[in-house]
Amino acid sequence: MKKKVVCFGEMLVRLPEANADTNALCLEQTKFGGSEANVAVSLAQLGDEVMYITRLPDNKVGHAATD
Repeated sequence: MKKKVVCFGEMLVRLPEANADTNALCLEQTKFGGSEANVAVSLAQLGDEVMYITRLPDNKVGHAATD
């Protein structure tokens, strides 16, 4: 039976260490997670209809988390 689930909570961001060669951070290496987000993703992969509610900044990091 397909379930409808709403998860809400913080989106956690783990920023990488600076690149040793350029001393710059790569946004592509940023990891997103948090228990609420992980549950939402897992349920969606199992076929449930999931909505995740959180608040993100309107910048590159926030857009990467949305993607």
